[in-house]
Amino acid sequence: MNEKKNLVVLYNQVEADTPEDVLDNRTQAFWIAEVLAQSDYQVSTAEFTTEKLLDLKKIVSDKDGQALLILNMVDSAPGQADLAYRLPALLNDLQLSYTGCSYEALYLTTDKIKTKEILRESGISTPEWVSHASSAGFCQGEQYIIKAVSEDASIGLAEDSVVNPMDSWQLEQLICDREQRFGRLFFAERYIDGREFNVCLYGDQDHPIALQPYEWKFEGYEALGMARIFDYAAKWEEKSYGYDHVTAVYDLPGEENLLRELETIALLCWRIFGLRGHARIDFRIDSNQKPWVLEINGNPSYYGFYHIAKHKGLDFQEIVKAIVEAV
Repeated sequence: MNEKKNLVVLYNQVEADTPEDVLDNRTQAFWIAEVLAQSDYQVSTAEFTTEKLLDLKKIVSDKDGQALLILNMVDSAPGQADLAYRLPALLNDLQLSYTGCSYEALYLTTDKIKTKEILRESGISTPEWVSHASSAGFCQGEQYIIKAVSEDASIGLAEDSVVNPMDSWQLEQLICDREQRFGRLFFAERYIDGREFNVCLYGDQDHPIALQPYEWKFEGYEALGMARIFDYAAKWEEKSYGYDHVTAVYDLPGEENLLRELETIALLCWRIFGLRGHARIDFRIDSNQKPWVLEINGNPSYYGFYHIAKHKGLDFQEIVKAIVEAV
């Protein structure tokens, strides 16, 4: 019988005041560890600390280089927006093998403005933006959505994030107000009031697989005059309206041409940013059926992959194994 491979699922450190989105990181870590324990891996879980990484390095050294792989599920945390890309850099320095996107890919995609600049340079449509660092031009008469530059999980995103600025000066003031409130950098992106889609991808850097895109439906939002955005409350606060009224749709008959176009763009993004393991590309579709790339998420949540697999009759365990083996 072949000896099982040693795998450590590494997740964010949890403290007394850890917010719900970071607690969910631990929940997912235990879940994915359970999925992989049913295959050919000897799986354990661990909170990320520098001391833990040094312990893992010592284990590898003491066992004469016995193979040990880290499933990197560590994400940004409050006050640590750069943690997602700093950790792979540290793992590289310690010469520890790990899954998922590289330091370089996460560095580029964690900063939403860097991402948008690269997308635009590559000829991929992304909504215009205004920020302290750079601007793609102010669009008079358009709505804007104010977002954190380097946060995920919709941190800082709320109903009042969609604004109607009279001019660029007022928009810059709204960005500054948001920065003072949350203590982090923000930018404004032209708001595409249209349909929202995600594309999940996985595999090694040269052979990615795009799963069928799925759509987010904002039920009742228009009738209530609410902006159709998947904000922090809708994702994490059970008593919010959005929590029960933003739903994913996985069966989209008659949309084959659009879905193929989204897959093609998503695969192009994968190659441009040198992604690996798994990623998710977020889109908006405007009233002219034009796709706009909003964000590129390296090492995203596994939930989308699970639900697509469930709806399309795919083997979720095999998808997770493919993600782990793309090192």
